[in-house]
Amino acid sequence: MSNTNVLFFSLLLGILITFIARYIYSYPLHPTDELNYIAILNYLENKSDWPISGPGYVMLLQGLQTYSQQSYSYLVPTTAMLISSIYYCCLYFLYRLLGLNNKDIMGIILILSLCSYFLAPMLEGRPQQLGMLWSLALVVIFIRMKDKKSLIWLFVSAYVGLLYYHLLSFLIAAFLIWGLVIRQYLSKKNSFNNMKILLFSTLISTVVLFTTSSYHYMLQNICDFHIASLLKQNNIYYLLLGCGILAIILKYLYITLQIKKDDMMQLEEKYYIYSILTASIILSIVAFIFIWYISPTSYLTFYQESIILFFLFQMGNIYFGIGFFYGLYQCLSKTERLLQLEIFFQSSGILMLLGAVVVLLSPFLGDKNWIIRVIDYWTLFAAPLVLSGIKALQKKCSYTCYFFYPALLYGSLLHVIRP
Repeated sequence: MSNTNVLFFSLLLGILITFIARYIYSYPLHPTDELNYIAILNYLENKSDWPISGPGYVMLLQGLQTYSQQSYSYLVPTTAMLISSIYYCCLYFLYRLLGLNNKDIMGIILILSLCSYFLAPMLEGRPQQLGMLWSLALVVIFIRMKDKKSLIWLFVSAYVGLLYYHLLSFLIAAFLIWGLVIRQYLSKKNSFNNMKILLFSTLISTVVLFTTSSYHYMLQNICDFHIASLLKQNNIYYLLLGCGILAIILKYLYITLQIKKDDMMQLEEKYYIYSILTASIILSIVAFIFIWYISPTSYLTFYQESIILFFLFQMGNIYFGIGFFYGLYQCLSKTERLLQLEIFFQSSGILMLLGAVVVLLSPFLGDKNWIIRVIDYWTLFAAPLVLSGIKALQKKCSYTCYFFYPALLYGSLLHVIRP
């Protein structure tokens, strides 16, 4: 399968999904971050201040508005449509740089299209749309930096640049890359140079964060709205209890993963395989039930309290989840598969750890849906494992999965559009 064919397919699929959402269903139909940013941009025209999580995104739109003299109501969705149309093409290049072949990348693109947690940020005009691609690109540069020292300054620039473009994307990407470096250290691999580079980049980012005027009101909002709620006395007791439970889980996983020669590739014991897999599935289910419980209104409104609508909207996500856990099993039980997908195995695991931390903090924060943001980024790193799992399942289920693909895609699009 040639590069041209995969690129053409990627572009065609991106344009098709964008066209269906924007022109057939007139997305967005409900209040979204895209509409919020249009309102914020219009508000900032009066030189007023606002707590913005994506100053780089705002600067981009303001520059386009100055050049084109178009309204933000036109520019924000138009820019979003342009980006979503070429989104899969960008993913193609990034996945190629991570060593995946054309056939697998095409499968990954199809798999991602079934997950509403990927489709929503891909389609919507907000900083996260480019922030997700930027985060993946940052990991690509970090991985390839080992062989090309000339990429070090590109990594530092991209790392600090992401902070200025979008704070949430930066925090998730930084957590992920620090997790990869710590994983290298625990494996007794030569991680000292990477740690020095990352520490240097983080120090610069910290200076930028606290000295740039763009984040002044955002940091104030975080302190007043989130941290003040977190530091209430009763919340501290529950938080310490939760941290204790999380520490016990992490200690168990750490001991479980201490394989011969400190290398994950030697994992053969079925007990360990099934214990890790079972723990991951249970924790994932508990996390979603917990999030549903602490913010029932926003979730139940989507499904109109109908179990049929729930499964219609979530079929693609359920399929994605089944594929991921079966792919995780494949990696844990087959050394060759783990070698092929090591970076995705580690990255998705680190982001699942971040998700556990976010779930732990959610009851005490002003906003309760931060876990959804983490899942959005997680999909990019989990998708190769999902493809691995789906391939293995297809050997048992023949081509049934292909038959249901249009229905799964349609259900996920409806979940995003909510007509």
